[in-house]
Formats: sequence, structure tokens, C-alpha cells
Amino acid sequence: MEETCTRRIEIRMVRTEQKRYEKGTVVRTPGPDPLRIGALMHADLTRAAQARYGEDTEVTFQIGAAPDIRLHGTFPDKAPVVRAWMQGVMTEVLENLSDVE
Repeated sequence: MEETCTRRIEIRMVRTEQKRYEKGTVVRTPGPDPLRIGALMHADLTRAAQARYGEDTEVTFQIGAAPDIRLHGTFPDKAPVVRAWMQGVMTEVLENLSDVE
């Protein structure tokens, strides 16, 4: 039986590219895969979100046109507080990642 969560934190990440110039032309190479980075952070972010907001809270990742944190369901804190808190947790987790390449 599938478990349903009453709260969801959806993290939207964007695809990036790196530009360099070679012989007068722009060479574009894709940056790190945002969904792979999300997969590396998922366990830590879910653990933190569930510790703060309860076991019925899940964290998901999507590719978006702009980076964003969207909330679904009812949270005990106001949306800007939840977003700021999650951004802080993401920053901490990203600083401790070693396998990004």
C-alpha cells in the first residue's frame, strides 16, 4: 500500500550551462544535473523536514524554469518561514556534498 503525505516541499531546480570562448565562438557545456544533485540531497532534506514538520512530510525535486521552493499542504509555519528554513538546510547539505561530478 502506498503511503500518502499530507505536506510536500517541492524544490524546483534549473539546468545550468557553462560558457567558454574558444577561437571567438561560444562553447556551451551542460552544468551538473540538478536531479542528480537532488537525489544526493534527498535523504538529508527529507530527514530534516520530517524532524521539523512530521513524518507525513515529503521532499520532491523538479526541473523548473526558475529556482523555487513550493509548498503543498498545511504547514504550522508561514510559507516564507518554511522556504527560508529549507533554503538554509539545502545550503548546509550542499556544503557537505562531496560527490557532485
